[in-house]
Amino acid sequence: MPRYWNWAADSAAPASAKVWSPIDGFGGNGNVTLSDPWTHCITDGPFVNLRPTYYNNDTHPHCILRDFAPGHPEVGLAEMIGFQYTPEIVAEISAIPNFVDFHGNLESRPHAVVHAGIAQGDGDMGPTTSPNGM
Repeated sequence: MPRYWNWAADSAAPASAKVWSPIDGFGGNGNVTLSDPWTHCITDGPFVNLRPTYYNNDTHPHCILRDFAPGHPEVGLAEMIGFQYTPEIVAEISAIPNFVDFHGNLESRPHAVVHAGIAQGDGDMGPTTSPNGM
C-alpha cells in the first residue's frame, strides 16, 4: 500500500494515481450516481467496509465518502483540480524563503485543493474529518 501520495507527480491525472487502486491503494472514488452526498460511499479497496462515526464535529456513523472533482479538458483543467498542485507549483512554493509565507502558500494552495479535489466540499476530506477520507 502506498505510504503517501505524491500529488505533484500525479497532477496531470490524479484520479488514475496508484494511491486509488483497490488492490494496493486506498480504493477509488465513491458511488456518485445519486445526488445525496451521504450515498457517495467508496465501492472498492481495503476500507470499503469501514464505518467511521465522526463527521464534522458530530457523531454520525457513515461509510467512507469520496466525490472526485471532474476535469474540464475543454479549458485545460485536470480532474481533481490537479492544475493547482503541479510540480511547478510545488517547486515555486518550496522556494519561498520564510516559514510563514511558505506555510500559508502550501496550506492554501496544493494542500487545501487536494482535499477539495477528493471530496468537492462534501465527504470525508473536510477540515474536521479528513483522517476518514484516505
